[in-house]
Amino acid sequence: MIAEDLQNAAVSLLADNPDKLPQTDDASAQFMNAFSSVLIGYTNRGILATAKWRGTAVGRISSGDYIENGFALWADSYDNQSEADRAAHKAVPIQCALTLAGSLESVVITVNVRV
Repeated sequence: MIAEDLQNAAVSLLADNPDKLPQTDDASAQFMNAFSSVLIGYTNRGILATAKWRGTAVGRISSGDYIENGFALWADSYDNQSEADRAAHKAVPIQCALTLAGSLESVVITVNVRV
């Protein structure tokens, strides 16, 4: 669901901008703002939560860093984009680190009876 909602946010941003989005860091910021709006909804519903990142490094996030609100977004600068990708009019990849809120998987109930 999260991937689909992020894809829909990206397509909506493109469709809602009759002018082409420039290949600049400002365009990346627009995508990240749209994605943040989607992801904060998942945080509010209790699906994502602040937690320690246990995965490999993603952008500026290293294993052991805490991810606030259950998500962090990162994109490299267009200054570092290859000439081939620039000529192909590709957006820079936006990386998303998510930490799930988790759920209970077992419960131990102790009953003490006195006679």
